[in-house]
Amino acid sequence: MSSNEDSVRLARLDARVAQLERQLGQARRLGGSGLLAGAVLLVGAGFSALQEPEPAPAPVPEAAPAPELDVPRNQEFVLRDERGKKRVWLGVLPDGACGLGLYDAKGTARSEFLVAAEGQSRMLLSDPSGVARAMLGVGPDGAPMLQLANSDGQPLIEAGLMADGSTRLRLRESATGRRLELRLLPDGRPGLEIYGEDGKSRVSLGLSTLDDPGLRLRDSEGRKVFER
Repeated sequence: MSSNEDSVRLARLDARVAQLERQLGQARRLGGSGLLAGAVLLVGAGFSALQEPEPAPAPVPEAAPAPELDVPRNQEFVLRDERGKKRVWLGVLPDGACGLGLYDAKGTARSEFLVAAEGQSRMLLSDPSGVARAMLGVGPDGAPMLQLANSDGQPLIEAGLMADGSTRLRLRESATGRRLELRLLPDGRPGLEIYGEDGKSRVSLGLSTLDDPGLRLRDSEGRKVFER
């Protein structure tokens, strides 16, 4: 109990006792019965005042439940820096894809993360001019792939694990389109394919399942000209 509460209660008790003393004086003038009644009333009043219960604490209002965040469909969020440049984009596209884009101080997209509605996911890393130079992705069939591109955005190196269990590494020449492809088939056979400008295979080199080497050469029409 605090000292302020004690002072208030004692003041109340003094006022009540003074009132009862006046009543007791009246009772003395009226007779003994009145005196006894006044004494009992005085003692009872004093005891009641001292036993006055503690005031009940004010009820604490219950906290209102936190409102649920209702985000509309096809919504996008953009965070900008103090100069107004876009630095972060987060959104859901109308086709069901969702993504996150990170931008540099000039507002150029440098990192992008996307999950398409069909199930494939990818990460793009771009140079300061905004050209995608590296891509890491996983197709809807779960097969991963890595691509590295030149300054024009042409993928020159591709590596991937195919859905059939084979492994592939492809190197491409940007000017002519010639390419070579290293493969390791699911049954363990390694191979090398070299393609011409027309996209047709010209040289095939590999090993059989018994480790027997094989070589095949083709002309521009795809006809076999040598095999051993």
